[in-house]
Amino acid sequence: MALTNEDLQAIATLFDTKLKPINERLDKLENKVDTLGNKVDTLGNKVDTLGNKVDTLENKVDTLENKVDTLENKVDTLENKVDTLENKVNTLAYKHDITHRKLDDLSLDVKYAEREIRRDIKHLKDDTETLVVVLEGKGFFPKAQ
Repeated sequence: MALTNEDLQAIATLFDTKLKPINERLDKLENKVDTLGNKVDTLGNKVDTLGNKVDTLENKVDTLENKVDTLENKVDTLENKVDTLENKVNTLAYKHDITHRKLDDLSLDVKYAEREIRRDIKHLKDDTETLVVVLEGKGFFPKAQ
């Protein structure tokens, strides 16, 4: 089975659909990292609350690290899936090439068979005409006028 441009377009759309939530999550993570940076600047200005804010910051960093680890795992999974899909596409392309060659061979075989059948029909027609002439000559058939 060969992939058509429509199939490839559908696959590309599916990739876009699957990657959109991940991109949105990355944007949210980027926004959270930007927010965290702003909070660090604020901590420098508010020395009297430094202890409490450092604890809060540590908790947020732990959360971000967990999220980054989760994102790294998801990226690894996506890379594996892309590799798998790439292998499948390569396999399908190879199968398409083989099928195309087989179709070309079959087309050639059909053309050759058609030529042979036409030749055989011509020989049968010639043989039939000869047989009719011989049978007419021997009186088995009345002569055609």
